[in-house]
Amino acid sequence: MKTIKRILVVADNHTGLRDAIAKASLLEHYSGAEIEITSVISNTICTSNGEVSVGACIREEEQQLQELVEPFRDEVAWCKTNVVWNVDPLDAVTSLAHSSTADLIIKPLAHHGPGDYLHTPLDWQLIRTLKTPLLLSKHQDWSTGGKVLAALDTADKHQALNRIICAQAEAMAGLLDAELHLVTVTSGPLHTVSAGLIKKAQERRLKDLNCIARENGLEKFQPHGLLGDPVSVIRETSQSLAPTVTIIGTHARGGFKKLLLGNTAEAVIPKIESDVITVSLG
Repeated sequence: MKTIKRILVVADNHTGLRDAIAKASLLEHYSGAEIEITSVISNTICTSNGEVSVGACIREEEQQLQELVEPFRDEVAWCKTNVVWNVDPLDAVTSLAHSSTADLIIKPLAHHGPGDYLHTPLDWQLIRTLKTPLLLSKHQDWSTGGKVLAALDTADKHQALNRIICAQAEAMAGLLDAELHLVTVTSGPLHTVSAGLIKKAQERRLKDLNCIARENGLEKFQPHGLLGDPVSVIRETSQSLAPTVTIIGTHARGGFKKLLLGNTAEAVIPKIESDVITVSLG
């Protein structure tokens, strides 16, 4: 089973940061992982004589960060806090995440609306480029005994990514003592296909899904072989199961490709209520 030995919580503001720290604390309780919490800031403070003081701003942020962490001090064995000042928070957070040796990076998820196609906000930047599993923390509490949902693609070209998804899903289900649910989706113009062919396709996908799970060492799981638009089906399945976390594969990209939306993960993330872990081949 994949183990989590080091967790990095990184944020460029305090929105949702307390929830993210609470989730890191819960994972630490069951895994023994070390936690590092880094806040990236870009603002400055004017001193009494009118001079701009970056140092004063860092000290103020350090104090606020300590206040956020204080309620969890008795719950975790090892927790380090850090404040980084950078005129470009996006570049600073991205650099921190890429240089980190963490097994899991937790980032509070900011709200996004339309217009994120070319001017990518920080969350999308991390989704598209990060090689480390990324937990996008939304505003919901975690508890043990819930569900973990993982989306797999049964096509042969995705088997390497499926192995990573299965490993992450097994680890999270184990840590959270959660039921593991696996979903795969067959897409296409289903309205033109007979009910008999649809049933056969669904049975074939379920068989493929079970084979992938068994090949990757999964023993206890609930398979869901469904038909339809992948984004809609994964969203509806997540809404129906109400998992603690949904795990989705993505492909790390660079250059112009990272500026464009397009894969299933990016379309699903804003549409589901659960937290999301994205994993990538790198």
